[in-house]
Amino acid sequence: TIYGSGLAKGGGRNDTNRTITVDAATGAEVRAGSRLDLAVTPAALGAAGAVYVVAQSMDGSGGYRVWSDGLKECWGSVNVPANTTVTVPMPVEHSSGIVPSGTPASISQDEQSVGVLNVSAASFSVRNENPLATVFYWHTKGL
Repeated sequence: TIYGSGLAKGGGRNDTNRTITVDAATGAEVRAGSRLDLAVTPAALGAAGAVYVVAQSMDGSGGYRVWSDGLKECWGSVNVPANTTVTVPMPVEHSSGIVPSGTPASISQDEQSVGVLNVSAASFSVRNENPLATVFYWHTKGL
């Protein structure tokens, strides 16, 4: 005799064909979060409005994530001895959605001359008018 337990339901004696089933949650049941006897499927997550990572890559200098709703995030750091162009690891089609923002690792009052120029879907420039190199941390988002 075989019987399901937990999420699995069904079963019976072995002298006939038996079916074990697992019921799927709806989007509303996923949002409510109160049922213990239902499986969550990708369709239910989508219906519940859940956003999840569909692709990502990370290395020592930065990375990117692509979310199920189409949002793309990229981040990283770059050593800026003078003017430097940063290529975004995952271009964002709508350049108006890219907002590079970063903070030099350490700056004093007379060294605050680091800025961002020439933003496009695939890159941006970092200007450093300091006599010394600085590390610039950046993060972008967009569709």
